[in-house]
Amino acid sequence: MAYTGEKPWHGLGQEVHPGASLEEWLKQAHLNWSYKEAPVQFTDQELLHNFDEYKVIYRDDNMARMSVVSNRYKTVQPAEMVDLALVSCSS
Repeated sequence: MAYTGEKPWHGLGQEVHPGASLEEWLKQAHLNWSYKEAPVQFTDQELLHNFDEYKVIYRDDNMARMSVVSNRYKTVQPAEMVDLALVSCSS
């Protein structure tokens, strides 16, 4: 979490100075990573099987698996969410 201005009541997060870039916000909030997608596959020790209607969502910085979702699922990157929040707060 990152904030600007008064420290939040819970005392958590990293302070970011007003006017900071999107990259600085992402770095301070520990959100400077992206979601990646890969096909769902498994082996029965003889053949490799694909589940074409599903995909695995994982982080690109540490390869942590986040979820298995249908191909209809659209990922929203952390940078997109933070950018939207910054635009909303500035208007």
